[in-house]
Amino acid sequence: MSTDWQMDALPALAAGIVARLKQACGTIADPWRLPVLATLGPEGPDARVVVLREVLNEGRELLAFSDRRAPKIAQIRQHPRIALVFYDGAGPVQLRVHGQAKVDETPDAERWAWLSDAQRQNYRSLAIPGTPVLNPSEGWATTDRSGLEEFAVIRMTVETMDWLWLARAGHRRAQFSWEAGNWCGRWAVP
Repeated sequence: MSTDWQMDALPALAAGIVARLKQACGTIADPWRLPVLATLGPEGPDARVVVLREVLNEGRELLAFSDRRAPKIAQIRQHPRIALVFYDGAGPVQLRVHGQAKVDETPDAERWAWLSDAQRQNYRSLAIPGTPVLNPSEGWATTDRSGLEEFAVIRMTVETMDWLWLARAGHRRAQFSWEAGNWCGRWAVP
C-alpha cells in the first residue's frame, strides 16, 4: 500500500503512521495488516504473525484476536511487554512498536460478530492451538459449540514507535513516544 513518506514535520509523520495503521485494518492485502508480534515465553523470545484488527486512541491501542488457549495468551499474562514489527517492502518501510499487552478476559460478542463463519471455525476445536495431530484435518472443529468461549481480544498499548524508511535517496528514521496525550517525536540516525 502506497504512502508518501516524504515529510519533514514529525507531527505529520506520526499522523501518517497512525493513518497507515488504520488503513491496514480494513485492507486484506495491506502488509501492515499482518505484523509480527513478539512476546517472552518460557524458552525465550517468541514471535508470530497476527492480524491487526483495530486501531484506537490515535494509534495508542492496537487490537488483535486469538484463541485464549494459544501459548501467546499465557505469555502475555505472565510478561505483558510486547513488540510488533510492521514491514512494507513496497515502501520500503519498517515500523517497530513497543508496549504492554493485556487479554480481555470477557468474551467480546461485538467483535466476534466481525468474523466470518470460516474464521470462527478456528475457535471451535476442542484441541489447544499447537497440539500435534496426525493430519491437518484433525485440527478442525468437531463440535457444534460457537467458539466464542475461546475467543480473546489482545489489547496492545503502544508506548514507543520506531519508524524506518529505506529510501534510495537516503534512509530516514524517526522515533516517537506517547507523552501527555500526544506522539512526541525526534529524528534519529538510520
